[in-house]
Amino acid sequence: KAGMNDDPHHGHRDIGHFVIYWQGEYFIQDIGRRGSYDEKYFDEARFDYPQASSIGHNVLYVNGEKQISGKLYKQPYNYDVGGEVIEFITTEEQDYVIMDPTNAYPKKELKKWRRLVLLDKPEITLLLDEVQANPGALIEVRFHPGVDYKVEGDLALLEGEEGKMAIIPMINQEYHIKPGRHASQFVNATKDFFWVDYIDTEVKAKDEKTIISTLVLPVSDVEEAREIATSRKMTTDGSGNLSVSFSSGGKEFVFEFVNSNEGLMLKK
Repeated sequence: KAGMNDDPHHGHRDIGHFVIYWQGEYFIQDIGRRGSYDEKYFDEARFDYPQASSIGHNVLYVNGEKQISGKLYKQPYNYDVGGEVIEFITTEEQDYVIMDPTNAYPKKELKKWRRLVLLDKPEITLLLDEVQANPGALIEVRFHPGVDYKVEGDLALLEGEEGKMAIIPMINQEYHIKPGRHASQFVNATKDFFWVDYIDTEVKAKDEKTIISTLVLPVSDVEEAREIATSRKMTTDGSGNLSVSFSSGGKEFVFEFVNSNEGLMLKK
């Protein structure tokens, strides 16, 4: 999801957001599916709801900085607020999109963000985030699981009714995976209070630019997920070109990205 953030009625602060649907279930979900509407959802309190705020979407944050809207309740439009789809390509083997959600943020903490989402068909997803921020800044990459999950050390296991998937970060520095949850209560008295779970990958920026890769793919159990995690590699050459690789099911996967003035692009 990327585009202008100027819809005051149905627009959410969700620039850079994505979902993963597999085996009839949302393994990475949009939490608005469990939402509802009430009289406060369409007034000035709208973006306090996690269903509309960027905190409730699968995006990222630098030092907790949230996205802003190009249209607030009873306020004029700001057409400079939003993101952009840089490139989209679909083939029989792969689909991928490059998004730049930078202008959906105040840009006080997050200086620039490019997100590449690659689907290696039929069921392997690679997420590549290039984040520019001040050294020492806390970067959080957020995922909302739509199935049961467990944090297993440096990865997370998603457990659906018909299969399992793993979230495996690929970062060339120390990181932490932390679970969290949103409180959700609509004013409408017919809707019960409920919690919404999320998973954050947290990393402290060492330099002005941080590259965070995340692999999401099917696994049979946590042991297989750990084997894949052990095989993961992310290397950068002197020109800034990036190679991401791992082994799964006896096969080695290698994805190469070429550096440009704007950022990384999938090598063609």
